[in-house]
Amino acid sequence: MAMIVLMEDDAATRTLVASVLKKDGHEVVAADNGQDGLALVVQHQPALVISDVQMPRMNGFEMLAALRQDTAIAATPVILLTSLQERAHMRIGMTSGADDYITKPFRPGELRDAVAAQLNKRQMQASLQALAIDAALMEQRNELARLYETRPPTNSANAGPPAGAAAAMSASTRRPCCSSTFRSTPKWRTSSAPRNSASW
Repeated sequence: MAMIVLMEDDAATRTLVASVLKKDGHEVVAADNGQDGLALVVQHQPALVISDVQMPRMNGFEMLAALRQDTAIAATPVILLTSLQERAHMRIGMTSGADDYITKPFRPGELRDAVAAQLNKRQMQASLQALAIDAALMEQRNELARLYETRPPTNSANAGPPAGAAAAMSASTRRPCCSSTFRSTPKWRTSSAPRNSASW
């Protein structure tokens, strides 16, 4: 399942949230303040962050702002946990880049639904990105095929011999042909004196 970073300074709430998530098969790492929680996000690159708003050292809004400024983790979805007294902060959280919020106290089913929605949205975004890449590659292949089909044809039959072969043929026409030269047949010398039959 998914890796989730949980930031909550209240030990009871932190234990409850972690227990619900682990029962659903998720891996959970937790911190009791925003600064340590942000370090866990950088270290583990989780699929989801669940953070309280009111925390020591770095509150949820400060953590969220720092997370969105880090390009390595900026796309990580964040769910904020807020109490009924902090409902006025919900708009601040959403405009700061939070993906969802849950008001405390909450039921385990509400937490599960919120977590599932964010993880499904993340998976859908990854699938759409993969489809976009595949579509771009297909378009590139089609464009290359179109360019190949529309290039001017080359007629090898009318192109003539290569330049090197033509030069060799031209040079051969300037050489005398050895096969056409005949050596004169030697003539046997004969004596002009008449043969003496007695000498035979």
